[in-house]
Amino acid sequence: MSSRPVKDPQFRLAILDLKTHVLLWTFTEHVQSAQLGNRDKNFDQAITALVNDIRNVAGQPAPPASGTSK
Repeated sequence: MSSRPVKDPQFRLAILDLKTHVLLWTFTEHVQSAQLGNRDKNFDQAITALVNDIRNVAGQPAPPASGTSK
């Protein structure tokens, strides 16, 4: 195992069929490098993007971003 820092932090979600254990979907979202203390914000954005990816596959579009008017 290497002690080098991670250069491409990312979330990866794999969805398997419960009975057959066949891989159905894989989602990957990259987390932007933290600049000036934005680590938590970047983490939240990557998780939000991952959830939106799953919603899109499930046929449920993501809700509008907060702060936008209809």
